[in-house]
Amino acid sequence: MTATLRWASENVELAGQVIPRGSMVLVVLASANRDERQFANAAGLDLTRQENHHLAFGKGIHYCLCFPCAGTW
Repeated sequence: MTATLRWASENVELAGQVIPRGSMVLVVLASANRDERQFANAAGLDLTRQENHHLAFGKGIHYCLCFPCAGTW
């Protein structure tokens, strides 16, 4: 899976554009944590990276219990 759909729970301004409440948003998972403004060498794997304010999707309370089965469908 490279992307997932979400819906805006409130009006959000992003890069000068307003995403209205209720709008569908396509979240591209493959682009997470690749922002050179946030991380030096963002495209590289660095397990020792400090100050790791990373972006994550689908963990914690919202983790899909069927995820391990997804490859068998």
